[in-house]
Order: sequence, then C-alpha cells, then structure tokens
Amino acid sequence: MDLSELLSAIEEEGAIRYIRMTCDTTNPEHEKAYLAFLENVVPRVEEALHRLRVRFTGVPAWKDLPLERYEVLRRKWENAVRIFREENIPLKVAEEKLGQRYQKIFGAMTVEFEGRPQTLQQMAKYLEEPDRRVRERAWELIAERRLRDKGEIEDIFEELLDLREKRAKNAGFENFRDYAFCERERFDYGPKECEEFHKGVEEAVVPLLRLLHKERAKR
Repeated sequence: MDLSELLSAIEEEGAIRYIRMTCDTTNPEHEKAYLAFLENVVPRVEEALHRLRVRFTGVPAWKDLPLERYEVLRRKWENAVRIFREENIPLKVAEEKLGQRYQKIFGAMTVEFEGRPQTLQQMAKYLEEPDRRVRERAWELIAERRLRDKGEIEDIFEELLDLREKRAKNAGFENFRDYAFCERERFDYGPKECEEFHKGVEEAVVPLLRLLHKERAKR
C-alpha cells in the first residue's frame, strides 16, 4: 500500500464516522466513535506525516527531483514542514471537537410546521416555495429556533476564534487568515486576489441579484 492509498483509507474511515455522527446526533455510540477517531487517530497521523515529510525534504536528492514531475509534491511538502508545529495538533483536535458540538446543536433543532416536527434541513425546501406567506413563515420559524441556541453557538465561535489565532501565532503568522491560505495550500492566489474577486462580485453580481430578489418579492 502506498502513502496515498493509506491516507485515503484513513480519511474514508473518518468520513464514515463523521457522516454517522451527523446523521444521528442523538446517538452516543456514533459520537463516541467519531471523537475517538479525532483524539487517537488524527494526532498520530499528523505526527507520522510530519516525520516522513521532514525526512524526505531533508535528503540532498530531494532538491534534484525534476520540477516538471514533482513541483506540486515539493511545494506541498515543503509548505507543510514549514508551518507544522507540534503544539498545534491538540489545538486542531479541539477545533474539530467544536465543530462536532456545533453539528450536535443544529442536528437537534426542530420546528413545528404543517402539523409535524421538522428539522431545519427539512424546512429548507419551504424557502423555495412560490407562496410568499409559506416562505416567510418557514424563515421566521427557522430564525426563531436558531436564536434559542444563540448563546451556545456564539460561545463556540468565540472558542474557535481563540484556537485559530493561537495556531496562527504558533506557526509565526500575524493572523489566521494568512495562516489558513498556507495551510489549505492556496499557492496560486492570496488574500489580495480574493479581495479583488469579492469587489468584482459586489459590483457586477450583487446588483443583479438584488434586482432578481425585488422581482421575486412581487410574486
């Protein structure tokens, strides 16, 4: 088994546990299995991958690899070695756990609509209804239900912000945004290019979207 096959198998197992957990957020066994993967498997994989990358990128022959074939690999692995910090592993696990908490909160949200309890995911279809009154009532119920857990959701985002800032600082970055571009291997564009794209969308797309919404509101 080569490295890509091994990582694919590990990622598949993590995805299966995540899907089971999110499909039934009330099942303690699914939650336990997913958290066990986060706490016991993810850190070991991160550490082992880092040791492998350090070993490969440290040998003299690494720089002799032909760019036409290995440029992507060299760029990815050298970047990963550069930003890796052992102290960030538990912070990343804690971040994933916050995501699990968030999923659990939203998975438990239901509203009473059309005579039966429905999840927020089930309510989404009513937001596409031609009847404005149906859309409005559905939107209000969804918003009201979310607001009931506002405090806990805001706490999660505050904790998430703190964890991400710590990870960025540990890796030598001024902010999480710049760190995230490197972590997610955004090599061909950066924050500046994204800001320019956002400005283009604001100037060219948003006015058209507002016009479409205005026309839809008349129906």
